[in-house]
Amino acid sequence: MRLRTIAIAVPLLLGAAARAQLHSGDVVLTVSEGRVVTGTGNPSSGTYAEARIFGATLGNPFPNYTNNPGFDCLAGTFPVGSAVGFNILDRLLVWNGSSFEPTGGEVMQVSFLSASATSGEGPVQGFTVGVSGTGSWHNHLGYLLQQGASPTFDNGVYMLQLELFGTAPNHAPSKPLFKLFRRNAPQADLDAAAAYVAANLLNTSIPGDANGDGVVNFADLNIVISNFNTSGPGIPGDLDGDGDVDFADLNEVLSNFNT
Repeated sequence: MRLRTIAIAVPLLLGAAARAQLHSGDVVLTVSEGRVVTGTGNPSSGTYAEARIFGATLGNPFPNYTNNPGFDCLAGTFPVGSAVGFNILDRLLVWNGSSFEPTGGEVMQVSFLSASATSGEGPVQGFTVGVSGTGSWHNHLGYLLQQGASPTFDNGVYMLQLELFGTAPNHAPSKPLFKLFRRNAPQADLDAAAAYVAANLLNTSIPGDANGDGVVNFADLNIVISNFNTSGPGIPGDLDGDGDVDFADLNEVLSNFNT
């Protein structure tokens, strides 16, 4: 299944000062050693730092919705004519005060213009959006919390795991990006949930850990099997980064199962 690419027309930015501007508060993208990196700060001024946990508050400009933070990068980060996309790595989870657990049925829809992807029980393929004529990518995806089987929404902090990737050759996907959405919950809950993610979910050094949650289990096996024999950029389950999901990736999961 091919990702849908949304092409957008963006005016050329003129002048060195304009090319170095980044929108405050957005997730800043760079490419390092062939991999898309998410972070904060300005790469051109030496203030850039990798970051993978970002918080947002649902309800702006309408209930259960936000389009912040967006994504931004410097001109020339991506080749002109290429695109940047995302995949949803796991189902939507909700903070229970000490860890994350499945929601009562709520899902998160991610959209941009006419394209959309909605979280499911496992990995979900997203879509791509073309970069600008300067090689930058400044876009705000929309996030809409949708009601499930429960008659009412749960208040709290929801977590969605994403990965970003470029369609240019040799642009491997980013490490898992954790987006936390606060719905009628105190800031302290968001802070506690972010601290939990930092302490327990950022470790992606375990071979075979396809979803970056720090353990190799059936969730990782399902990601590989669900995408087996597929190829292209940014495919979940491509653990060795060679552009396809094959027996090498399956063996990496099985060899490290339960670690």
